[in-house]
Amino acid sequence: MSTHDFHFVVERVFGIAGRGTVAVGTLVSGQVTSGDTVCLHTDAGIVRVDDVWVELTGAGTDRLALLFRGLTKEDLLPGTIVRSCRD
Repeated sequence: MSTHDFHFVVERVFGIAGRGTVAVGTLVSGQVTSGDTVCLHTDAGIVRVDDVWVELTGAGTDRLALLFRGLTKEDLLPGTIVRSCRD
């Protein structure tokens, strides 16, 4: 699945021991799946999504939880933008 035009805004962050850091937020546009590479608009730069959980709200906005290994909660502060990478 392509991350073309993927745009996600982090609202809260927590860690799962032995798994990684989870960013929860709202999907603004696009799609993402496990294994896709995305860009964080922080010093962390380009990272791989290790897992995705989707909550369909039925209100026109989808809630996502994205798992990242190797990132800390400080890398994914609320308000962080996660997008598809551009050349």
